[in-house]
Amino acid sequence: MANALRIAPTDTLMFRDGRPFNQDDEGAAAAESLFPPPPPTLAGAVRLAIARQHGFPTEPWPENLVGNGVNWQCQKTPLGKLRFGALRMELDGTPLLPAPAHLGRGKIAGAGGRAVDSYHLLGLPEGALFSSDLSDPSRGDAIFPMAPPDTKGFKALQDHWLTFDGMLSVLDGSSPVPQDILSPADLYQNESHVGIGIDATTRLVNEGQLYTARFIRLRDGVRLCLEVEGLPEGLEVFNQRLGGEHRQAHFTPANTAEALPQVDPDGLNYTLIAIAPVFLDHEPLPGMTFEGLPGHLVSACIPKPFMLGDWGSREHCPLRNTTIRRPSCRLGGWGFREHGPLPLRPIMPAGTAFFMQCATGETPPVGRVCVGLSNIWGFGHCLTGRWPRI
Repeated sequence: MANALRIAPTDTLMFRDGRPFNQDDEGAAAAESLFPPPPPTLAGAVRLAIARQHGFPTEPWPENLVGNGVNWQCQKTPLGKLRFGALRMELDGTPLLPAPAHLGRGKIAGAGGRAVDSYHLLGLPEGALFSSDLSDPSRGDAIFPMAPPDTKGFKALQDHWLTFDGMLSVLDGSSPVPQDILSPADLYQNESHVGIGIDATTRLVNEGQLYTARFIRLRDGVRLCLEVEGLPEGLEVFNQRLGGEHRQAHFTPANTAEALPQVDPDGLNYTLIAIAPVFLDHEPLPGMTFEGLPGHLVSACIPKPFMLGDWGSREHCPLRNTTIRRPSCRLGGWGFREHGPLPLRPIMPAGTAFFMQCATGETPPVGRVCVGLSNIWGFGHCLTGRWPRI
């Protein structure tokens, strides 16, 4: 039985987050595209395709196969037999995983004293070097990840990808070689499309109504691969709309045999590296724990979160400690079972790294684990590794 779907876009792709697209607002008149696509977008496309192959809409919706409802925020929303895993990329058949947020590039002294570029991992010092309002009174000041002392101008990589060998080096606590690191330019390019507003009655251009949208075009040889458990027997190859603007992609059922990189634990410390976006219902602070996992959080490297949901909601946002309310735009966050917009939620991107520490007598986990909420939708899948060496 197939346990994955290879996805080959037939055109450019557009994946929106929860921000408004409003020409009257200078900061919102350009629609940026998320990449990689968020889990609910992928899950929705797969579920709809399976339903269509089983006769929907002429036949009833196959709830036993794909569940009912689209509220990925509700932990009781059924998905039938489906369980979604992490999304990875493939370049000419070579599998790739998101680069972690504590991997970056800096300059070190080379031959003759010249500064040369080098890749490094942020590591944790033995104790806190700075005071912070994130401190846990029971454990003292927070410990912040730091670059190696001989590294200058360290800058974290953004939107990069690693081969499995590169990820194995990271999980082992060491830096990958440059050949195992791929930049966004190696895998895709951005395309900006400009549109104008037209009066429906006169068919003339409305003055001042100019829109910009940024699309993603994968390079030749690049594919997406989505882990899915519970795909029905005999699922056929299918074309399906994916993302915004009615763009299409070609889905091919596949059997993936590649085992994810894995290292054995070393002592009481371990790192959680997210290979899928992470959805938490609380702010990650030093001293917190993850349900089902040993140890407590010591520190973390978290890229800028993105927002998923609908701006028409009015909901308390725990990571911002405020209430958000905006006019409804139904931008990918409409709950049909709830007959209303889903609340905007901050999502931590794939590549987020959590540094955990076990208590005496506890054993760090090995391999893949899940953290946070909505794991069956594809959120929160992580690999465990060792703390980086500094």
